[in-house]
Amino acid sequence: MLKIKFLVTLAAITLLLTGNPVSAQTTQEGLSLGPSTRPFASNDGIFHGSELYEYDAQLWAPYDVTSVDGKTKVKSGFYTQTGAAYLSMNGPGPVPGADPRTFESVNGWGTGILLEAGYVSEKGAGWSANYLGLEHSHYLADSEFKFTQVFGGWQQPMALRSTYNNVSVNRQFRQSLSNGGYVEPYVGVRYQGFFDETNQDLTTPDPILVPQFQQRFSQKTRNNMTGAQMGTRYFRNYGRYRVGSSIGVAAMYNDITYSASSLEGNAPLAPGPFQTLTNRANSFVPIFDLGAEISYQITRDISMRFGAELHWSWQGVARVDTRTIFDNPYSGFASNIPPLQTGPTTITTQDVLVAGFSFGIDWNR
Repeated sequence: MLKIKFLVTLAAITLLLTGNPVSAQTTQEGLSLGPSTRPFASNDGIFHGSELYEYDAQLWAPYDVTSVDGKTKVKSGFYTQTGAAYLSMNGPGPVPGADPRTFESVNGWGTGILLEAGYVSEKGAGWSANYLGLEHSHYLADSEFKFTQVFGGWQQPMALRSTYNNVSVNRQFRQSLSNGGYVEPYVGVRYQGFFDETNQDLTTPDPILVPQFQQRFSQKTRNNMTGAQMGTRYFRNYGRYRVGSSIGVAAMYNDITYSASSLEGNAPLAPGPFQTLTNRANSFVPIFDLGAEISYQITRDISMRFGAELHWSWQGVARVDTRTIFDNPYSGFASNIPPLQTGPTTITTQDVLVAGFSFGIDWNR
């Protein structure tokens, strides 16, 4: 009897180890800590939408949901991007025909903010709004504040402040690629504002025969550009990492205003305490944009992003005249020189190059 029981038990164990498993045991997979891209099936072998893996249960997982046909779904819905930028702007160039030794042109680094918000439908079409704001200020003499002794008086270095604003609204279209990435062409309207402002002070001594003389000379240029833009962005996911690049062009109409102001005091020949001379112009400005970024997905919806970008406004931009208070013909309004009859001549054929780095946080839902 014991021999019969032993043979039956051995046969059952052999059948269990070598036989085909039950189908109900192979249609589901067990729990795991990572994201699952394999859907659950019904007993009838047909996939139903309600039986797909619920992604909301994977808060700390990167977004990687594969459809039944094997294609990775591009995430849709609302998204926002916030961040800080550290960008450099090139300085004004010399006035054509003037002695270049009287000019000082330096690149100025400044900090700004980056904002983007948008929505993409499940079909890949959507809208986005972008904003970039940047400002920097520095002195043109060794980039430090210090007075220089001139003719027994004191001359302050010229202070230059530049402001850059970029606002755009775009219609965008997302399209998945076979390699797992996706492209995002866009077209839209754009506003770009670029402003320069300089200030410089001069104080002469107060001897017995010559009264003390004080003067503040300032200049302002305002470039208000409006137009259309187009471009494309490319993204691809590698687990929790996503790399991207962008390229774009814009055609802008530039409305330019610029002025020179002189505030004088205690000068017997001064025509008045304050004078301002103005002028206007317009131009056409082409703009080229380049960008690259890499982001790391912390949770299902939040990512940290680091990028580099370049915005080049090619010619047609007005910049201030960086000649000092002694060399600039518009700094002394008491003398009757020809430029005073036509208004200040500002350089309207220069470019603006804004380039640097940015970092921030993205939220996608």
